[in-house]
Formats: sequence, C-alpha cells, structure tokens
Amino acid sequence: MHHANGQAGLNPTRPRRTFLKDGVVTELFRGENVQGLWDDGDDLYAIEDRKPFARLLRYRWSDQSLTVLRDRVQEGESIVRCTDGRMLYTEKKKGVVRELTQDGSDPVAEGGRDRVLELMSDSLTPSP
Repeated sequence: MHHANGQAGLNPTRPRRTFLKDGVVTELFRGENVQGLWDDGDDLYAIEDRKPFARLLRYRWSDQSLTVLRDRVQEGESIVRCTDGRMLYTEKKKGVVRELTQDGSDPVAEGGRDRVLELMSDSLTPSP
C-alpha cells in the first residue's frame, strides 16, 4: 500500500500530492482543492472540489503518469471503490453519486443517493 498525502506547495491553491518512502518525499502531482484520494494499489485516484469544473485524476504508480479521467466534474467531493468493484464519485453541486465507467457515460449510481453514500461509507470503514 502506498501512502500519499497533501502538502502545501508554493501556491496554496495548487497543493502538492506527495509520497513518502524511505524518508524521501516525492511530489506526485498538483491538484486544486483535492477532496478525495483512493489508492487501489496500482493507481491513486484524486478528485477536486472546485468551481466551475473539477477534475478526476489517476496517478499510475508504475510509470508515474498522471491522466485526467474527467475534467467537467461539478464540485467533486469523494471517490471510492466499492466491494463490488465499481468506482464511485460524488458531484456535490448536482447532489449525485456517479459510477466511473470506461466509456465516459458515468451514470448516476442506482439505489438512491442515501444508499450509495452508505455504501461509500462502508467502503471507508476499516474492518474489525
């Protein structure tokens, strides 16, 4: 498991996402108002909370590449992979939870907003 965190950069509106390994801090990427991070082992996902449009980013550990997966997210807030394999993210301004899809359609997650948020919370709760 990789450990990533946010550190204030020279420009406080573009904080760095850094990685600490063997006592060395390495900058991974810069984002604006990054609200959520999710590390699935191969990739680190990040979502920004900014107006009018935020980005959903993927940092690939193997080659240190950064990909903008979505660039018109309306105030992103959190991102999580559910136990069923789906990657979900929230658009706070629209009040919806979306499923990240390969084709970019990103439908609103089924089950109602409260149920989906409950699933997201369960995914973030550590096992006993």
